[in-house]
Amino acid sequence: MDKNGYGPLQHINSACEKDVNVVTSPLAEKAMKVVIPELSVTEVLFQAIDMNYDVIKNRNWVIDTNTGISYKFRDIKPVTRKIASALTRLGFKQGDVLFYVAYDAALIYLVNIGVWLCGGAIRGCYQKDRQEMYTIRMREVSARFVLCDLETAAVVKSAADQLEWDVTFLSIGGEVEGVLSIEELIKNEDCSVFPEEVKVNSKEDTLIILNTSGSTGSPKGVIHTHYNTVAYFLNKGMLKKLESATSPSWMATFGNYFSSLIYMSLGCIFQGASLHNVSKFEIKLFVESLLKHKPQIVLLYPYALHTFLQSAEIDENDFSFIKSISLLGSALYYSTAKTLEDKLPHVKLATSYGVTEALSVATTKFTPPPVIRDAENEGIVAGIKYKKYQGELHLTSGILAPREKAKIVDPSTGLSLGRNEKGELLIKSSCFMKGYLRGNKETDVSTGIDENGWFATGDLAFFDEDGWLYVVGRSRFTFKYNERWVSPSDIEAIILSHPAVVSAVVVGVPNLQTTSSAKAFVVLKPGSEVTEEEIKMHVAGQTEIHKHLHGGVEFLDSMPKTPSGKLDRSALQKRAKKIGN
Repeated sequence: MDKNGYGPLQHINSACEKDVNVVTSPLAEKAMKVVIPELSVTEVLFQAIDMNYDVIKNRNWVIDTNTGISYKFRDIKPVTRKIASALTRLGFKQGDVLFYVAYDAALIYLVNIGVWLCGGAIRGCYQKDRQEMYTIRMREVSARFVLCDLETAAVVKSAADQLEWDVTFLSIGGEVEGVLSIEELIKNEDCSVFPEEVKVNSKEDTLIILNTSGSTGSPKGVIHTHYNTVAYFLNKGMLKKLESATSPSWMATFGNYFSSLIYMSLGCIFQGASLHNVSKFEIKLFVESLLKHKPQIVLLYPYALHTFLQSAEIDENDFSFIKSISLLGSALYYSTAKTLEDKLPHVKLATSYGVTEALSVATTKFTPPPVIRDAENEGIVAGIKYKKYQGELHLTSGILAPREKAKIVDPSTGLSLGRNEKGELLIKSSCFMKGYLRGNKETDVSTGIDENGWFATGDLAFFDEDGWLYVVGRSRFTFKYNERWVSPSDIEAIILSHPAVVSAVVVGVPNLQTTSSAKAFVVLKPGSEVTEEEIKMHVAGQTEIHKHLHGGVEFLDSMPKTPSGKLDRSALQKRAKKIGN
């Protein structure tokens, strides 16, 4: 980080760059008054707990909805100190990385903090990944400590057998034969070997290694430090005395290795909020958890929201306790937002946009009310601003987060574009990663960054006149039909408006006559019977010929997912090409 809070390479030539198309956050001036201290994440978290202890001590902090296990705010400091002491007793040292593959959604967040108290870092992984991927990722971080559970132990142990060194195995969420249990380790821990002398270099020491989704190629390890994580929270003004004796409860449906869930668990400490975690998304279990715990705010992927809105349960139960649904992971379609507004009119949407390399980039949370300048082409749906662009309706991802900068460039020429012009989104961030993980812990921050320090996100987007961001898709998945560019999201939005459709992904398949043709993969509601021709006609009746489904329609029972839980477009693209050949 430089003195202005920007990460590696982000300041290069920035002084001489005079681009009128660069967009800055309207919150920038206020945020620049915030001094980011060179403290460890645990020091700042414990400040937040101490500041509000009398108010939050008896509240639940994290709750695993599958097991019912929960921990209160008053548990955080004593339990994490026990974990740090127990790990130290086993030989865990500053700079070590705890590698974990487990479903636990309560104690794992205390384990994370315990690791950080030791001066170590964490790297979690998808519970259904391939064995060889675990071996690669363990080797990348020289993992000597591996955490698993009963479901993941066999494959994780087999992966560790391929390493050139011995590994200490730990279990969580129940006994695993021949493995030390975290629960048992801390039961009688007296904290006598707590690592009091650990000193963290906040700008250099690794806090967490996140895995990219793999939607733009092979998944990469992204290194974040204590400093940029502290900046992430303090830029938002989170370290403060809580004014209210009550805070909202959240429910999330992501895996415990997912970046948003890890950062949300920490954010709840600053806000005194409770986090209910549904670690395995299945619609009936999800609805049961909603009705049991009654969270005010729900965090979902867009496809999961669409599945929820199309379920029979939506009309059979009272969901008046939900106040807001927060979305991230991919763009939400207008049709889904409109369905939410019609079925649950009291619920407001909040959308965010982020990339693993820079965490949060834009959000509709804590923003001023949007201005509607052209009532014919823009408006509000479910509390979110939308805008018609080139005949398609797009929902905003909000305004840039504090200290963020962005611009839109022409993917072909690299020239910056003005407002209401679609191109690739480039960003500069105060929360930018330290670098990508390479063998032997080497890092490389140059990938995707140009000579002026701009990071290419790979996403297609535009800004409106007031600086509201609209992300419309991945540049990698756009394709040409004759001379016309096609964005899959435009067609997917139309397919999803069909009442029998739960999920849809469109990919381009090679066609010698037209360059590419659009093919759709579709999941239908249980009991629905819709033909390929009906889906094709549904699309043809609402859009231009270059967006018609000339590549056909294939019905699936379910969509493949990436390790981060997003729809796996790459897998479907490969499937379409293979079938086409």
